[in-house]
Amino acid sequence: MKNCLLSLAGVLVALSPGCRPKPPPEPPATVVRVEEVRRLEDTNFESVQTYIGLIRGENETDLGFKVGGRLDLIGPEPGRNWGEGDRIEKDQVLAQLAQVDFAAERDSAAARRELAQSRLQRAEQLLRDQAISPQEFDVIKAARDEAAAAFERAQQALLDSTLRAPFNGHILARLASAGETVLPGRPVLRVADLSVVSVELGVPDRIVSQIQPGQRIPFTVNSLEGRRFDGEVSEVGVAAKESSRLFKVVLKVPNPRGELRSGMTASVSFREPARARPEAVLVRLSALVGRSPAAGSNEPPLAVFVVDDSGHARERPVRTDDIIRSSVVVTEGLRPGERVVVVGASRLHDGERVDARPFSSNVPTPVTP
Repeated sequence: MKNCLLSLAGVLVALSPGCRPKPPPEPPATVVRVEEVRRLEDTNFESVQTYIGLIRGENETDLGFKVGGRLDLIGPEPGRNWGEGDRIEKDQVLAQLAQVDFAAERDSAAARRELAQSRLQRAEQLLRDQAISPQEFDVIKAARDEAAAAFERAQQALLDSTLRAPFNGHILARLASAGETVLPGRPVLRVADLSVVSVELGVPDRIVSQIQPGQRIPFTVNSLEGRRFDGEVSEVGVAAKESSRLFKVVLKVPNPRGELRSGMTASVSFREPARARPEAVLVRLSALVGRSPAAGSNEPPLAVFVVDDSGHARERPVRTDDIIRSSVVVTEGLRPGERVVVVGASRLHDGERVDARPFSSNVPTPVTP
């Protein structure tokens, strides 16, 4: 009996408050920085929209022969072909068809013309002597005229068998090789005058209304390490392309050093006031985190963490629109005045306790151990 009483006493002692094991300490709250959600209409932000334009030579054109034949020369000298980027001068010989046949036809036409001219001179004397009728004279004169026209055609064909540079510029592409037989009109070279280049781009209606001919617009070229250039608006489209609904805008850019080349791309940026949308709010881009919505659902793939009154972070799916500087327009999922985590969101879990502190760009965020 005594032993039973001792055992019962031990159990009671063990169950007394002073002897219970202490629960594990609650982990410290994660330190984050928060910022209140603002209405878009309460801000004076401007969005910067960037559009890509294509650089082309001012007088970019394909050159071909007006006559056909075997291509004998397509370079600055026999045995050497033109290469991309080679400089050319106005009236310089760029390509030439085999001259033998054209020269022979010209010489033959010249001989027939001389013979027809000689016959006409004799016929004039015979007509004066009334040895031939006026009708016979007209036939001889018509033959002389046809011979003269044939000579002009042969002479022109000989000239057209040589292709000359229409302006000072550069070779963009060689489209044929020596020894090939080319047909009339087939392009054999692509050339351009790069002393002035154009930048062609498409912009939406809300941008095109800001652009006027003669306006100077800056742009950058990534392939030239983001260097900045200025162009003058030479053309503003009056109708949008059906496929893209964009309006054509063309800038003219002096290029005396030839740094800008045909085919390069230019980045042209325009500022525009943020569109007024009463339901939209603005948050920092750093607040966005990715999420994995259920397959087949229409839920957005982005979310933010909203800190509730109990100090816990709640994941909130959001739908976004334009990016304005370092912020993003949220059209669904947030209300003005809510506190959103803008620093530290990427390491949070839904329902996690946080130590929310106001965001300031000048205050470093403590790291929770």
